[in-house]
Amino acid sequence: MRIEVVLPLALPGTLTYHVPPELVPRLRLGARVVVPLSTRRATGYVAALDVPPPQGEVVLRDVLAVPEDATGLPEDLLQLVLEAARYYCAPPGEALRAALPRFAETPTRRVRVVRAVPEKTPDGRLGPRQRRLLVALAEVGELALDEARRLHGATAASIRALADKGWVELGERDAVDPFASSGPACADLAPDPNPAQRRAIDAVLGAVRAGRYRGFLLHGVTASGKTEVYLRCAAETIALGRSCLVLVPEIALTPQLVGRFRARLGGAVALVHSAVGEAERRRAWSAMLEGRVRVAVGARSALFAPLSGLGLVVVDEEHDASYKQADRFRYHARDLAMLRAHHAGAAVVLGSATPSLESWSNVHDTKLELLRLPDRATPLPLPAVRVCDLRLRGARHPRHTFLSRELVEELEGTLARREQAILFLNRRGFAPTAICSSCGTFVACPSCGVALAYHRARDALLCHYCNFERQVPERCESCREGELDLRGLGTERIVAAVGDLFPAARVGRLDSDVAAGPSVERVLDRLRRREIDILVGTQMVTKGHDFPAVTFVGVVRADMGLQVVDFRAAERTFQLLTQVAGRAGRGTTPGLVLFQTFLPDHYAIAAAARQDYEGFVRQELPFRRELGYPPFGRLVLLRGEGRDAGVLDAAMDALAAELSPLAAAAHASLLGPSPAPLARLRGFHRRHLLVKAPTRKAIRAVAVRATAWAAHAGRKIRLIIDIDPLHLA
Repeated sequence: MRIEVVLPLALPGTLTYHVPPELVPRLRLGARVVVPLSTRRATGYVAALDVPPPQGEVVLRDVLAVPEDATGLPEDLLQLVLEAARYYCAPPGEALRAALPRFAETPTRRVRVVRAVPEKTPDGRLGPRQRRLLVALAEVGELALDEARRLHGATAASIRALADKGWVELGERDAVDPFASSGPACADLAPDPNPAQRRAIDAVLGAVRAGRYRGFLLHGVTASGKTEVYLRCAAETIALGRSCLVLVPEIALTPQLVGRFRARLGGAVALVHSAVGEAERRRAWSAMLEGRVRVAVGARSALFAPLSGLGLVVVDEEHDASYKQADRFRYHARDLAMLRAHHAGAAVVLGSATPSLESWSNVHDTKLELLRLPDRATPLPLPAVRVCDLRLRGARHPRHTFLSRELVEELEGTLARREQAILFLNRRGFAPTAICSSCGTFVACPSCGVALAYHRARDALLCHYCNFERQVPERCESCREGELDLRGLGTERIVAAVGDLFPAARVGRLDSDVAAGPSVERVLDRLRRREIDILVGTQMVTKGHDFPAVTFVGVVRADMGLQVVDFRAAERTFQLLTQVAGRAGRGTTPGLVLFQTFLPDHYAIAAAARQDYEGFVRQELPFRRELGYPPFGRLVLLRGEGRDAGVLDAAMDALAAELSPLAAAAHASLLGPSPAPLARLRGFHRRHLLVKAPTRKAIRAVAVRATAWAAHAGRKIRLIIDIDPLHLA
């Protein structure tokens, strides 16, 4: 007997092996097998049984073992992985690696702060990276060792030195799930659904009971009670003996959602994401395979949770770009969630206050059924939104001109009433550019060519793409004369300005510099406990959080996202502004939102101020239709990368010539090749060839041809194929 085996490696396809007769009875699709690979052993999964012999005189190697203690992968999950790999033109092993949990044998090590660190440490012998780490630890209390290294540049030697001096202590522990609950379900926590929620619940449960695929788009304004719909549908799905999968866009959102599901449904809810401890992940994986756990909640990778008898799939905040994997296997979890539900005969619910235009279009193409939650679930209405035109004379504050007088006055009133505020700016650091006041040259990253951003907490210049870091030079290194000006806005500058204006206020910051993984939840917990008066943050603060005491939200630059060269810029701006505005007034006090902008008349900003999704769609769709962009067309981005710009240009021109006849036959357009918006990254030059076509079939034909071309392109060129790309940088 011959079988096809898929290995979790970047191989171009599956491998064929011979099965000794004594192992045949233990084989099935998805079974785990041990096979020889070159001079070593490898573990793979059975992708096909009883396959024909390969062409030519090929001697097949034998399967070595079928482990008795291994349950393998469920057949439907394996088929999802293989089908997704074909669609995204990815090696099947890469797709498999994305689906499998990476279990480790050792517990996660963590480093903890042992005493407060003053603003100016008396120990001048500490290095800048050690001081940065202590500042971060004072903020979040504890960091995983890999977080300390990755996010704050700490080395093992520097951390040991800090421990020797008594500044930190090292310990080993298993990263357990802090939200586990062994208590019973609490039905009394469930509020009575309003009529709109009841209609949505009945529609979804009708599909679950019928046991057939049906897709829904749940369009509900912020705080309209979408989670309550998910909870009630999940409870009924479990009662019917089926399982439920819930996806959220960010790891930071999973603990609070898991807490709500466990409070309502009991403790048998699996938390699935990369920051969960390995022992907990192993237990959850086994429990799902054995059917002991019927609900899984997690971020993008939870799509592959091995739940059996799937009856309901929920994709919360379905518009969020975090559902698209950015490297290696570039899949979109929302789209694959719909595919998985289709194969399982399950209902799928895509929920959002600002649905993607692709999902909205699917409603009108009858691929999804629209369910509406038009009002907030609380008695209070949506917050009032005002727009501050920064072009007007006298609008800006005299000391900090990037803040308006109006915003400062509203902050002052919020603090006086002992309420909380959020200030939103989608850019981290203190200043995005250090530029010479004499010659105008900016300090650039040597590997990426982009401006280095100044980070005050590190007192250093940092590349936001490759994490290159250097000290700020005393003089311009180009003209040797001019002093460097720190220009532009970042969250650190906003924090400094707010601290200057309101020295008694407790100001927190939430961006990727100070928070990652569990650290995000610690910052958010401080806000919930009223230990922070004003939280300054990037898009991390916009996503589904519920803070009842936040009554004022200020958007420092509402038009910042419109500066990006991307056909989705207006859509992303509208979504961000609408979502961040939804953080205000979720408790018992009405909310107020203020957009500061130089473009008050732009339709994305005006529609967000009105909280008018359909008004935005009516203005945005004609542009997309005229240019053939999604949802009216399909895209594949072909990005070439290489060290030699000349060799890369010649190769991409050759690829365009190769694809041109096929594209013409499929009525597709080739845009480029041209330098990518980020033309150099980590020392590699980058060129884009964007293919635009009316159908998925046409896009796939072009992508398959490009994949074949890349196999013979040589080692000096790397071609990345991104089907249905969300970012064009």
